[in-house]
Amino acid sequence: WIIAKQKTGMFDGISGNDYVRLLAQNGDPAALDAYLGVGNALSIAAGRLSFFLGIQGPTMALDTACSSSLVAVHLAC
Repeated sequence: WIIAKQKTGMFDGISGNDYVRLLAQNGDPAALDAYLGVGNALSIAAGRLSFFLGIQGPTMALDTACSSSLVAVHLAC
């Protein structure tokens, strides 16, 4: 990756998670396991992506409803 081990930041505007809601409503409760919460937590997304890409700068996940992307761009600049 070009950005790996560079001073690059990750400001992730993220909001909403329909997949978890869908599983809770339509899924088999016995099939829901401990990884469901960790794998679908919005606050973890930026850190996971930064780790995968090798980014070593600041990492932040922002959930401000409809303005998440706008706030992420503002903080990154």
